[in-house]
Amino acid sequence: MARLLRDVRIVLQSERLIAQRQFAVLRVQTGLLALAGGAAAVGVVMLNVAGFFALRTALGGGGAALVVALVDFLLAAILVAAAGRQSVERETKAAVEVRDMAIADIERELNGVVKEADLLRSQIQIFARDPGRVLLGGVVEAILALLTRKSD
Repeated sequence: MARLLRDVRIVLQSERLIAQRQFAVLRVQTGLLALAGGAAAVGVVMLNVAGFFALRTALGGGGAALVVALVDFLLAAILVAAAGRQSVERETKAAVEVRDMAIADIERELNGVVKEADLLRSQIQIFARDPGRVLLGGVVEAILALLTRKSD
């Protein structure tokens, strides 16, 4: 039973660790996305204005605006890809393995408890059907054990 409680404790600690790591990765991703948004808001405005004025003379107003917009989309795609590189699985792999081993151990322990309970139930049924045989069987075995010791 102590082993079962230890395994349950390990499972709970592993789950807590997994949740903490998932939250940490989510926090980093959110921070990167917020940073990307802030950088995009300030930098893109400045680049847009500067790029538009630089390209307006060569491409005209419409062409300059199109080039500036394409550069904006490229920058946004790069920042989203950087945020997407964070991996929860890589961070929690060891904790998941420990949790899975503890769960497997709990299952083995519970299977043993179930087998013991089935054996106890069958012994109680035998005792309920014929208590005399069970009690006398134990007494006869004890007497035979004593007799065989004395004769040695």
